[in-house]
Amino acid sequence: DTKDISAFEKYSNRSHSVEILRNNYLQRIHFAPKTVFLTQEMKDSVIWKVNRDSQTDKLRDFVDKARIISADIAYLEKLQSIGGPVTVLVQRADVWKGLSLLLTFLLNFLILYSWRANEDTKIVEPDTSRVSWYTPVFAVLAGLHILVSLCLVGSYFLRHPTFVNESLKSIPMLGTTQLANKVIKPSISRQTRHSLFSVGSLYHIVFLLFSILGVFYDGYFYGFHLLHVVAGNDILLRVMQSVTKNGKSLLYVAMLMVIVVYLYSLIAFAFIREDFEDDIGQWCDTSFNCFVTTLRWGILTGGGLGEALSLRGSEGKLGLRVILDISFFVIVTVVGLNVVFGIIVDTFSELRDEKYQIQAAMESECFICGIKNFEFEQRGNGFQRHIHEEHNMWNYVFYMIYLDNKDPTEFSSHEMFVSKILKDDVDVTSFFPLNHALALEQDTKNTESDEEDVNSRIQRLEQSMSEILELLRAGHNSSQNTNFGGTVVHV
Repeated sequence: DTKDISAFEKYSNRSHSVEILRNNYLQRIHFAPKTVFLTQEMKDSVIWKVNRDSQTDKLRDFVDKARIISADIAYLEKLQSIGGPVTVLVQRADVWKGLSLLLTFLLNFLILYSWRANEDTKIVEPDTSRVSWYTPVFAVLAGLHILVSLCLVGSYFLRHPTFVNESLKSIPMLGTTQLANKVIKPSISRQTRHSLFSVGSLYHIVFLLFSILGVFYDGYFYGFHLLHVVAGNDILLRVMQSVTKNGKSLLYVAMLMVIVVYLYSLIAFAFIREDFEDDIGQWCDTSFNCFVTTLRWGILTGGGLGEALSLRGSEGKLGLRVILDISFFVIVTVVGLNVVFGIIVDTFSELRDEKYQIQAAMESECFICGIKNFEFEQRGNGFQRHIHEEHNMWNYVFYMIYLDNKDPTEFSSHEMFVSKILKDDVDVTSFFPLNHALALEQDTKNTESDEEDVNSRIQRLEQSMSEILELLRAGHNSSQNTNFGGTVVHV
């Protein structure tokens, strides 16, 4: 008995369940998947990037992403089966990130404490003679930094393998040519395919390269590694995305501003060259120098050209200077810069609102069935229990992985039904309990049975009352007849 109880508890701990819709009837399926290596990055790819235009679109995209996750998990399991250093690199990605940041901060603190400028301004090498222990400490920290950076980069490329096809496609111009279409063959694998020229891949290559260069160039390159605090930080990533998401719009606006500044530099070169002061770095002896000076001083100075340039040569040209200074200030400084800032701020607000909308949707409705949370609070077993036990979205991912790994000859009827739908890839959402939940249907049945029970009781009560009234009427009539007979006798 003890062994049976232990086996049951072990199965219960490993068991998961999903609800499927088959022939308009809800069915609960229990299954025991193997241990799955589901990373937070995989979860985020579903939660934050799934198409939420409609409940059907969301479930269809969810199935597509679950298939990709299944292929990625199979790849990670192969890496784990290798064992040794490969397993350590893959499983300890957060450790390498933490260690690299720790060493980076230590190196930069050492630089801030030890470096002094050389008297000769042409020498870039810092003077560290006043700190006797600087050289051995720097050598140890730099060596550890290279080793940890190598582990970090190795872990990244093991978890994000690059493919030749994807790398060729990502090359500007080449990826769309006919030659590339002949060379690049479509892949049948659903595994996430990364390019060697993607931002993540190039960043990690530069990360390792700068770690090595930091040893040979006095530690100057270690400042770059402080940017690694952005990785994995949701707030900082949104700040970066607010600039990069609408990068094309920002480039167009910047190009327009440069053109406008160039036009002003031509006017300045023709009419107000004498207002530029060479001794403070305002050169206008050539059109190029005049353009560079106008661009630098006009944008960096708060009041534009009017504040940057003197009025020493503007005798007789005061009207022209007023027009140029005010128009430059309004067009470039006020309008142009505020357009750039507005694009960045609006993009950041859009990203923030999008995140809040997704969070609100996750907290207010079930991802699988789309039913609002108050329905489960009023009629079911509670919303939290529903999304964690009854309609756990990750259980559906595990179930699809479970079907992929199971021998089709051992399928049950329900497993065969779901597997066929996924294989046909026509209406992959048809087995999902869209707008259905067993907890609500059972509550409805219980409510209906309670109503039927109450109605039957009322009917029985009415029947009993009718019988009692009949008995009372019969008793009353018999009492009247008895009294009438007694009166006749006495008379």
